[in-house]
Amino acid sequence: MKSSKLYIVMGLLPIMLFACSRSTFISQSFNKIFPVEAESGITPPEGYNLVYVNHLVRNSYCYTANTEQIDYLLDVLYNAYSQSALTSKGEALKNALSANLVFMQGRKGSASAIETDWQRDLAQEMQADYPGAFDKSICLIASNDLRAMQSMIAFASALLDTPVASRMHIVAQGDIDPLLGFYKLSDRFIDYQNNVLTSMKPTYNFDPHPLLKQLFKDDYLQSMPNGYSFCSGLYDVYKISEQSGTLVALPKLKEQDLFELFDARSNDLKYKIYGPDSKADGINSEISYPLLCDFIATVDGALESDTLSGVFRFASEEVFAPLLVLMEVASAQNTQATSPDTPWNYAAWVPMGADIKWVVYKNNARDVLVKMVVNGKETNFPLQSDLAPYYRWNDVKAYYQNKLNGLEIDNHLPLELQIKSYRL
Repeated sequence: MKSSKLYIVMGLLPIMLFACSRSTFISQSFNKIFPVEAESGITPPEGYNLVYVNHLVRNSYCYTANTEQIDYLLDVLYNAYSQSALTSKGEALKNALSANLVFMQGRKGSASAIETDWQRDLAQEMQADYPGAFDKSICLIASNDLRAMQSMIAFASALLDTPVASRMHIVAQGDIDPLLGFYKLSDRFIDYQNNVLTSMKPTYNFDPHPLLKQLFKDDYLQSMPNGYSFCSGLYDVYKISEQSGTLVALPKLKEQDLFELFDARSNDLKYKIYGPDSKADGINSEISYPLLCDFIATVDGALESDTLSGVFRFASEEVFAPLLVLMEVASAQNTQATSPDTPWNYAAWVPMGADIKWVVYKNNARDVLVKMVVNGKETNFPLQSDLAPYYRWNDVKAYYQNKLNGLEIDNHLPLELQIKSYRL
């Protein structure tokens, strides 16, 4: 397997992340904002020392890169306003959304202050919990988008006054990114995703009026087109606003029951696109194989060279569920169902602050163990071990290598073309 091309980004650390006050945004504890449990039981087996950590973390609290929904909602609200058809709450929503368009100038697609603060705290916590991961050289890798790079920079900035700073390598992926952007490359996956989105578009099975009458006067509602679309757009914007500090506060609406329906629909959508839905026939998870290969190769490389103690990857949420499904961790049987139709809970596997760690230990006899930690919880690999949650590295490697050997990978092609043409 050929490795993807990496591009060293020079001078990243001095980049200005934001020009806004943190105190404006940070009104909740990080534990509430990032619902990932603190890890327990991190003491290694007797005689084993931590020698390496593979880490993948989701960049979470970010400013949306797409303001089309806000533009659409404002078009409707201003049309109603011109007819004096808004309620007081409708006017409050119009003003808040207008303020958000101003607020988003220069921030679209970037990491929020809460995200960068949390990444700095994460770096310090990992140093405390896994000191061996910072004993030698470390590598920080971000996908090719602004918010991931800013998250990586924030993580790195917390290490500048520590000994590992001189051994820290900062890397950003290129425009074509089979490692952390595989979901953008596969033609078959993109076709599958578009088919799922198209099939779910017309499924409106709710009454929009209890929500709309909070915003519009009755006369306007009688002739209002696309009430369903307005509610759907409103849901999308309000979900973004739940990410503290990413939107100016929106007025409270009595929408719990309706938004719970949208939540279930969103979970169903992500189950089909990224999760273990049998109708996907594996295409949505199998295309994450470059990342699984990288996890294996970097463990072997660290053990061979004895000069690398940690690789830390920063990526968007789309990479997590496919990798967990490919690793046979996030199956429908291993999670709480959200509805009878969708026996899988996306948020349980990919919450805010989601992360995956492979923690590697070695003893004086050069025996190697590995454990997996998913979202702060020790998680079993899909094979037997008398030391679980610790597994012999050779067993884990052999299991996943056998799985990878069963995929339809054309090793004669460059990696990006392997993904693009996978199972066509």
